[in-house]
Amino acid sequence: MTKKKVQPSIESDTFSSKEGIHAHPHDHFFKNTFSHPKIAYDFLKVHLSPDLLKRLDLSSLKQEKSSFVDTILKEHYSDLVLSCSLDNKPGYLYFLVEHQSSPDMLLPLRMHKYVVLLLETWSKDPRNRNKKLPIIVPKCLYHGSRSPYPYASNIYDIFVDSSLARAHFGKFELIDLSLLDAEDFKKYKTSGLITMLLQGSTKRNYEEILEKSKSLGLFEILQDNLLFNHIIDNIIVYLSSVCTSSEIDRTFTTLKKHLPQTQLNMITHAESKIREGISIGRQKGILIGEKRGQEKGRKEGIREGIKEGIKEGIKEGMLSIADKMLLKGMPIEDIEQLTGLSKEEFVKG
Repeated sequence: MTKKKVQPSIESDTFSSKEGIHAHPHDHFFKNTFSHPKIAYDFLKVHLSPDLLKRLDLSSLKQEKSSFVDTILKEHYSDLVLSCSLDNKPGYLYFLVEHQSSPDMLLPLRMHKYVVLLLETWSKDPRNRNKKLPIIVPKCLYHGSRSPYPYASNIYDIFVDSSLARAHFGKFELIDLSLLDAEDFKKYKTSGLITMLLQGSTKRNYEEILEKSKSLGLFEILQDNLLFNHIIDNIIVYLSSVCTSSEIDRTFTTLKKHLPQTQLNMITHAESKIREGISIGRQKGILIGEKRGQEKGRKEGIREGIKEGIKEGIKEGMLSIADKMLLKGMPIEDIEQLTGLSKEEFVKG
């Protein structure tokens, strides 16, 4: 008995189920017609500016089905991404085309999100490493009952202040601390010492920075401010975390020269705990190294143990700082943020 040959239908070739078609008829109709290059060509040719058309080769138009497009399509079925060459560079221009059947005031935001997601996923492809981003031209075909479309299509116009949005949305100011001179930090007032320490984080010249900060009057600015304790507490925690064992003694000694007695108690206790941690770490490292039996293993064990001990010592220092902050009545949330400890670690009972 011969098997009856089943002729494939448009429906079975295109969709996985009839339910999907009936559930999203507009989506299916839109995507499966506009994905044809000739149909997309005729549509885009009407809606692209003459200047852009001169730079495009619409005969190279094709639907994108690569993995970076799939990420976007998962979020909204009707998204359609087409590509063509721009200035004779293949695959450089992408069209993000969508249909919309009902008005949505935030449609520009959604389209913007799709563009960003598309660019972000494109940039993660190893083949595109160190390449400039492709141009994305978003288009939305509206076929709703309200006419004309009642909302703005420009993303700036959906902000409460469109002029401020134009000035700040989509751009940012890069503040390059490496270009600042010492005198520039005086302008920052309470943030002067903080930014100066961050500037020096690559050179690790913390002693020099602290001395220079004193000569610039940055400590005096802090002492006259209610934020003094908050900033110094953060600096103590920061320096405890970034300084090496050889740097901690010298850096804390320099810092203590410029602090009042109330802060000296805190830093002295934290310093002793960290130094104790380093000592414990050395002993642990020697024991680990001896167990390994080989000279190379012994050196690795010492380094490992010292690193572990320093970590424990720093945590002990942070716990000590947390205790003092609690006594000073500082909110638990602030202590957690300052020390990196959880409430359970420093609140007893």
